[in-house]
Amino acid sequence: MTRHTISQLTDRLRRLTQRGEDGQMLVMASLTFVVVLAFSALAIDVGYFTHTRTKLQADVDAAALAGAQGLCTTAECAAIAEGIAHAMKERNDIRVTDTVTISTTEDCSGHEILRYDKISVRAERRNASFLAHLIGYDGANISACATAGRFAFGGGSGVRPFALEDNCIENITYDTTVVIKYDSDTTRNCDSDSGNYAAVAIDGSGASIYRTTIKYGSNGAVCIEGTDGCCPTLQTGCSGVYKIDTEPGNMIGPTRDGIDYLIDNTPANCDTWEEVTDDDQNVVPACRPWAEGYTGATRVIIIPVVDGLWDKGGRHAVTIKNFAILFLEGYDDKCKGNECDVRARFIPMTATLPNAILGPAGVLSNITVVTLTE
Repeated sequence: MTRHTISQLTDRLRRLTQRGEDGQMLVMASLTFVVVLAFSALAIDVGYFTHTRTKLQADVDAAALAGAQGLCTTAECAAIAEGIAHAMKERNDIRVTDTVTISTTEDCSGHEILRYDKISVRAERRNASFLAHLIGYDGANISACATAGRFAFGGGSGVRPFALEDNCIENITYDTTVVIKYDSDTTRNCDSDSGNYAAVAIDGSGASIYRTTIKYGSNGAVCIEGTDGCCPTLQTGCSGVYKIDTEPGNMIGPTRDGIDYLIDNTPANCDTWEEVTDDDQNVVPACRPWAEGYTGATRVIIIPVVDGLWDKGGRHAVTIKNFAILFLEGYDDKCKGNECDVRARFIPMTATLPNAILGPAGVLSNITVVTLTE
């Protein structure tokens, strides 16, 4: 075989080899494209499913919280609560094709609800694949569940340093005007001793602390006697205290300063009774000082309802039995000398209060709290 022939054969083999490598590269590129496409489709669909799950959870949360407002710890209110939850479900993005279960007898974990103080809303949606059907994945069932309860407001921070005597407000109803701070010339609505004007020392005693607590509410948490984690005095492991002292003395100047601050700095859309309350005898969302995004002072205040306020004059301990939400009307004409009655209007209400201490199980009060429990 000549050198020329050998050279020709070598060139032909090289060309064949190169052609085979090109074919292998084409096959590998095709496989890689398929794999990338599959992973991309799955990634897009996983994101799509996650978004659906998040939105569905928000919808069942809202329905459960709405339904919880209709609970009253008896079976008679169960149908009302379920009806409210159904109505809220229809106002959100829960679809008619979703499978929805609303229950006042079983929570999301399958535990029995014994006192009709909770409601659960469960929704399941068939979510079709967006792109992954290209690789044979046609979709998945997305489910979400929320349980919400209605409880007595057991306490918390942000409480103002005024008090109502529990056995003096038995007949107080919505829109009733009450005196929450008396002056030395006023006849009390219950028997009383001189030197006690319905002010209380929540964060401590003294005019400066009293004035600051009127303006901004208490830093410390106070709570209803009998509430889990609530102690008579502050100690390790306690969520709040149910014993507080009265603040003796007329405290005219600090009272005037604190009340003026609240009235002067409340947002313009929340400074009248008509603006603050709705037809359901509740505080409208825009005027709830505990709501996210609310800024400034507020005329919507929480004060304790106590036992023992009028037992004697001077400083002495009283026991918190309840709380009341009130709209602050202000003081009568002037607040100087010995005259400074402070008046407010009563709002029995249900609220979604963040960081609230939940009251004793199965007990409702002047203020009730709806909150998600799971």
